Amino acid sequence: MLKQIKPERTIFQFDSLLEMAQWSANTPREWTTKSSVAEREHSWDLSAGYDGAVELARSGWEDGVGKVSALISSLPTGQRAERTYSLGGDYPDVARAVSGDPFNMVRRGNAHKPRQTMTICVNVCCSSGTSAQRMANFAAAMVSIVDRLENRGVRVELIGCAVIATDNRSRASIAWTIKSAGDPLDLSAVAFGLGHPAMFRRLVFGAWERTPRALQSRAYGRVVPMQEQDVLNLPDDALCIDGLQAGFTGHGTGSLQETVSFAESQINAASIRATGEPIAELEEL
Repeated sequence: MLKQIKPERTIFQFDSLLEMAQWSANTPREWTTKSSVAEREHSWDLSAGYDGAVELARSGWEDGVGKVSALISSLPTGQRAERTYSLGGDYPDVARAVSGDPFNMVRRGNAHKPRQTMTICVNVCCSSGTSAQRMANFAAAMVSIVDRLENRGVRVELIGCAVIATDNRSRASIAWTIKSAGDPLDLSAVAFGLGHPAMFRRLVFGAWERTPRALQSRAYGRVVPMQEQDVLNLPDDALCIDGLQAGFTGHGTGSLQETVSFAESQINAASIRATGEPIAELEEL
């Protein structure tokens, strides 16, 4: 875990949602409010509860895999990158490793070209009126984008972030890794890390409740756009997007294709801010 505690900006950053949950279990609550563990209707957290959210962070959201897989089946995945085997690569081929083959690492893309790494940081905050279906749609859209990028040989690191601020501009951010650049795309981790309301309304709320007491807000949904400084050690060309908070919240589900277009526009806008150029022909990847 990394942390920064300053009067104007507090940051707690974790390697995973499970590490965040373990930290919360061992850290006294600073806030007097306890929305992270309060009884809520089914739509608030899909009846997961706090303990259920911890278990989902540990084992993944299998139902979510089915939901996201069904959603992304109609979305483009792009041209599959050439699959080769080497002494080093992106992830192991278990069968080759067990057989003793030294060329047991899978490499996606052209092995003779330098590999590009892209860090995408997503602000997961959203209003209390955001439906679980809309969150699942956004997770599916991000899975589609990450899959298309990696099929073109781009290694994607995916980070979640949630920021809350007071009237006097003091702010706290909670950040965690959803996918490391060298890891294959894990649908259960992304489905829960971006698409389950309990991820935000239980685990993130629980972490917020352990930030300095001065940051407490009665309305947990009173959040702000993220800044690059809200996540520690981000590369200069990281793409930071505000996800569902950025004008796409409210009641209703929204169509999947609308959500995909919305996510793509955010990614391209972030790329222009970071590098001066959009991601080339993202819709054609």
